[in-house]
Amino acid sequence: MNKNLNFDYVDFDTVGEPWNLYKLEDGSLIKFKLVLVKVMPNKNDPKNYSLNTANVVGVQSPRELRGAPTSPPTKGPYNDFEKKDLTPEIIKESWNEYRLKDGTVLKIKPAITAINKTKSFDSHGEPIYVVHSQVLVKPIK
Repeated sequence: MNKNLNFDYVDFDTVGEPWNLYKLEDGSLIKFKLVLVKVMPNKNDPKNYSLNTANVVGVQSPRELRGAPTSPPTKGPYNDFEKKDLTPEIIKESWNEYRLKDGTVLKIKPAITAINKTKSFDSHGEPIYVVHSQVLVKPIK
């Protein structure tokens, strides 16, 4: 068996997965949630985990930034950027918390590395932003 495939999973309970809020210089509010999907301990160092996460992103934009829905809808990857590297103001940024079945309390939160505004609009006419992030991890025994 390939040793890269020799891993287990640790089940967990979600204590909290709050929305993080970022205000952009164009007036839009980015709602960003990091969701933990699975946890796999490292066989050589069981206190070190490999994580799979998913991002949920919502936008609340000022009326003047809205436009006709892009047709056909762009499936991505988006590369029609109108503006790159928008500067977000952190309104609320919190740690997610999970209780792992091995007794560890795990905290994670996103670190937003870039936000780009595309020229595309979703089905409601909201501008589409591409949000890049990394996951910060804080295990607590």
